[in-house]
Amino acid sequence: MVLSAVINQTVTPDKVILFDDGLQIDLRKEPLYQDLFSIMRQKSIKSYNVMGKRVGQVANHQQALKMVSTEYIWRLDDDTVPQPDVLERLLRYMNANDDVGAVGGLVFATSGASMCPSYVTGNIADIYMGLNLQWFRHPSPETINVEHLYSTFLFRRDASGHGYCPFLSPVGHREETIFTYEMLLNGWKLSVLPGAVTWHMRHPDGGIRAHRDRNMWVHDEDVFTKKLLDWGVTPNKYKVIVLDNGIGDHYAFKHIVNDVTTKFKDHKIILAVCHPEIFEDIDNIEIVSIADIKLMLTDITKYNIYAWMAEHQWDSNIVDAMRKMYL
Repeated sequence: MVLSAVINQTVTPDKVILFDDGLQIDLRKEPLYQDLFSIMRQKSIKSYNVMGKRVGQVANHQQALKMVSTEYIWRLDDDTVPQPDVLERLLRYMNANDDVGAVGGLVFATSGASMCPSYVTGNIADIYMGLNLQWFRHPSPETINVEHLYSTFLFRRDASGHGYCPFLSPVGHREETIFTYEMLLNGWKLSVLPGAVTWHMRHPDGGIRAHRDRNMWVHDEDVFTKKLLDWGVTPNKYKVIVLDNGIGDHYAFKHIVNDVTTKFKDHKIILAVCHPEIFEDIDNIEIVSIADIKLMLTDITKYNIYAWMAEHQWDSNIVDAMRKMYL
């Protein structure tokens, strides 16, 4: 699917390098691929089928850097399907912005994408939030400057001299983040174009999901943690409060909001509410909707103040219960 999407771009690439790190069969003898390669020839797209060393995707990405002589490289995984105008959009932006090292678009699951919550950023310090702004729709088509990119993007060969991190396991966890953030450290800008949409057809098997050893992910996370220390990046900590209840309970929480901001002054405080107008005069708190916080949390039932009071056999007022629960 990715090959079909690539050769049907409104602006086609000069060449396609296909890395086979799995079965390693001669695709030129396979009927389906024969048709795709034939279309490439008719569109003057040079193609190369490279057998990987079966040591993971990072090694293949690094090998691509050695093989490619073009000004730009478009990185794509085999389970991504870019819409027909993605490369044209990315290329146009790069040609107009010499200081940009890499530019990506949005990457949606086939189930669809929600509007981006206000608390989701492209900052490296928010990496442990577990959400990426490239996964969401955006109200404006304006370019977004970020500190790292996800999955698929177009980058300058000149911006890739530092190469991919050689210490990662075959699963290559965090490799895009490390690769693109180090571009930023080298003085290049990174951008996201909300109008360039790629679909991620995530399959439960194959690729890095064929690796069952969870220690690989643990190893890569350790490598990434050390990188953060070397970069001088302190990841943000979060204090989440959920008021999925009535307006009276919102006013009750307002009695302790200053205590919360004081105690958690070194945290990003995210307050999910049903009545945001009640907290319009409060600074240093990110006010979000209940729907938005459900994108970050898989379960908000533990934030039910009445369930907490029942569990603790609470016999005082709700303000004190909230103070005990959140402080």
